[in-house]
Amino acid sequence: MADEKTLKRECAGAGEASDSPAGDEIRGQLRGSTFLLSGRLLALGFNFTTQVLIARALSVTHYGAFFYALSIVTLWEGLSTLGMKRGISRFVPIFHERREYGKLLGTICVGVITTLLASGLAILLVFLWPVPLPQSPEEQAQTQLLLYVLIFLVPLQGLDLILMNLFASFAESKAIFLRRFVLGPALKLSLVALVLLLEREVVFLAVGYLAAEATGFAVYSVLFVQWLRRQKLLTRENLQAIRFPTREVLGFSLATLSSDFLVIATTSIGVVVLGLVKGPSEVAYFRVVVPAARFNTLVMASMAMLYTPAAARLFARNDRDGLNAMYWRTAGWVAVLSFPIFALTFALAEPLTALVFGETYRSSGTILSILAVGYYFNAALGYNGVTLKVMGKIRYTVTVDLLALVANLLLAVFLIPFYGATGAAVCTCATLIVHNLLKQAGLRMASGLEMFSWRYLSFYLVLACAGGVLSGALYLAGSHLIMAILVALGACALVLAGTRKQLDLTDVFPELSRLPSLLSNRLRATS
Repeated sequence: MADEKTLKRECAGAGEASDSPAGDEIRGQLRGSTFLLSGRLLALGFNFTTQVLIARALSVTHYGAFFYALSIVTLWEGLSTLGMKRGISRFVPIFHERREYGKLLGTICVGVITTLLASGLAILLVFLWPVPLPQSPEEQAQTQLLLYVLIFLVPLQGLDLILMNLFASFAESKAIFLRRFVLGPALKLSLVALVLLLEREVVFLAVGYLAAEATGFAVYSVLFVQWLRRQKLLTRENLQAIRFPTREVLGFSLATLSSDFLVIATTSIGVVVLGLVKGPSEVAYFRVVVPAARFNTLVMASMAMLYTPAAARLFARNDRDGLNAMYWRTAGWVAVLSFPIFALTFALAEPLTALVFGETYRSSGTILSILAVGYYFNAALGYNGVTLKVMGKIRYTVTVDLLALVANLLLAVFLIPFYGATGAAVCTCATLIVHNLLKQAGLRMASGLEMFSWRYLSFYLVLACAGGVLSGALYLAGSHLIMAILVALGACALVLAGTRKQLDLTDVFPELSRLPSLLSNRLRATS
């Protein structure tokens, strides 16, 4: 018993190896997450190229109209699953761990049916109540047509999210890799290339987006059914034992809906208000850099797929020490791996925007810098909101979500009419920071976990110092670009050198500890 307690204490430390179940869970989650990160980097190349081609192929007005319609669709998408992706990530691993396969299959059915019903309602409402725009009648008709086409993405993307979280619940990272990071982005890139080749209008682009999503969903569905059969979960015995934990799962999912909607609404509300007040051109100047700013959450999104099920399993075992350890180690990895992206999108925002999207969008560089601060801050403190939900602290999360949502809307209404796209960026950044601080406080107040791990004090001090260095690079970027790049590289080197101990690479990837001996053996063999 003493040895077991010692192992738990080591697991909760800053990186000492552990053979406890929690230690295995943490290592497995981090290893699988870095595999998904490599896939997300591949998808990043596809998606960013797609974004650049769209911006250069369409006029500013058409680009703004397309993404205005897409932002409305995104808002509806946030409601389409009614939070079921969160419910699936929490309950499916728990039912699987307890071998309650009837409830597991019933949870999947509840998720699919709920998504279809909510999506159907969203489509109906869009067709019944057109959205007014400050445009000419011809431009407004085109934007409305784009919305009528793109709204059918809502059920497809909702069901796609359900499937992705199901694969993540069973740690099937290869299937996620194929669908999320290869097939989907490649289809969209091919579509945009076809639009450029045929010189077709923006409506053709919307139809193609819909076709690409439908194709990806069909492939994903086939893969999941095949996986269920291989795992023998679709046996007659399990099908006869199906139980629908509707109240339990839907109650949890609806309570977490505010978080899902807030994540989407943080930028989408700004886009919608911009479109209503300033028109499509101002939407274009803001929306063109949003994907680049969201690169700061690239690592976080990759690790989240496996973090939630792993955290749910530790919670099911009542292993709070292991959960606390996994939270802070994962947060450390996210903060460090995301820092080079922050350096690029913050310190070098203006020249990067002009180089990639053209001089037309150079003024959007300031918007990118502001957004990058908010998104990186959101990523650097880790999965506080996810952890609160896994531990069942729903009332607290709903309260802070609603507070942040109201603040976001009020800031948008106040800032955007006066400052346009820059006001939308400030509104988004402020909402991200305040919401993240409220969730971090909830770790201690509502869950009893550490609000801040003092073991990581030096870790975050290094990040703060490097951020100060990046501010100098931002000042130099306008007139001394080469010097700014060197300063940004120096900040990244500072982070890597100053945080290496807390990351404990050899514990997560023990293969690295054998690398020197393997290299020396290879050198002796060649000599």
